[in-house]
Amino acid sequence: MKPTLRILLCLTLLPLLLGCTGHRRYAALLDEAEQANRVGRSLPSENQMLEVARHYDRWWIPRKQRIRSRYLLGCVYRDLNNTPRALDNYQQAVALGNGSKNVEVLGYLMRTHSQMAGIFEKQRLLDKEETELLLAKETSLLIQDTLSTLIFRELLCNLLYNKEQYKECIEGSRQLYESFLQSGFRDEGVLSLYLCIKSYMQLEEYGLAKRYLDLYESCSYFSDNPNKVKGGLGALYILKGRYYLGIEKNDSAEFYFRKGLLYGNLGNNELLAYKGLYKTFAMSNVADSVLKYTLLYSDAKERSYNEGVAEATIQAKELYDYTIEQREAKKKEREASWLKMGILAVSMVSILTALSLLYSYYVCKG
Repeated sequence: MKPTLRILLCLTLLPLLLGCTGHRRYAALLDEAEQANRVGRSLPSENQMLEVARHYDRWWIPRKQRIRSRYLLGCVYRDLNNTPRALDNYQQAVALGNGSKNVEVLGYLMRTHSQMAGIFEKQRLLDKEETELLLAKETSLLIQDTLSTLIFRELLCNLLYNKEQYKECIEGSRQLYESFLQSGFRDEGVLSLYLCIKSYMQLEEYGLAKRYLDLYESCSYFSDNPNKVKGGLGALYILKGRYYLGIEKNDSAEFYFRKGLLYGNLGNNELLAYKGLYKTFAMSNVADSVLKYTLLYSDAKERSYNEGVAEATIQAKELYDYTIEQREAKKKEREASWLKMGILAVSMVSILTALSLLYSYYVCKG
């Protein structure tokens, strides 16, 4: 083969080779992001995942890869606490996946709806949270993912509790417990009774609460490896404290609320333990302890409130920045569109002018 032809062949194949190398790199990044997301490790950087999403955002790319890249980019923004961008990418993933019957695509849809439900739960947008949980549950049924379906049902029960619909929560929780048992998930079913117990206590039905509390405490998760479920163990002690407070056994209530404080840095355990202790000492008329734990409860509540305000402020700023960015992007898109139209118009005029000149030339010549 002549040297010139070799050079031309290499130049022709170079873009294809570079494209294949780039595709392998993006596929590896996507796999790395998915694995990290599953085990709770840090995902690749925002810039890397943006590059990946743009690479896959082409009409000829299989839908599974496109929805996967958008879902994982949403998870990157989730970890950065950038709610607007997380929701935007999740919504793009949903739009790409809607109507698909592919099991893998539906799996990503299910996880996407679940992530959006989590965001709305933090924002206390209960109706939106419910919508996303129902969609996630419906999708899990389509792909016959029994455990996920049960988990979404549990989250819907938790939503009923947050809406103070305690009787409905009890009914849903008891049915859920039976479903867990029938599906072979005994321990998960026992742990799901947490909502049932709390609801009975809200209704001051302590006899029924105790029946399910004893069953809840029998879960092997607590006896086999207590360190595995520190948050859950703290919640158990606080539940027991609330039960004994409800039946006016103040010494036992104090004992369990203090045990709950051992796990005070997990979830709302600290807040609930201090609240339980000041109520216990108020019932026992121990004024100095009432004052002490009222102040501690007030401080813990204020910290929780300030953290919520700080997060809301960050989210408001992110939303403002995102809105400005979207406005600029739309402006640039319009400008690019007008530029393309202008170039097209000039090209058409040039072609018509050239044709007219050619026509005039041949007419005059003839």
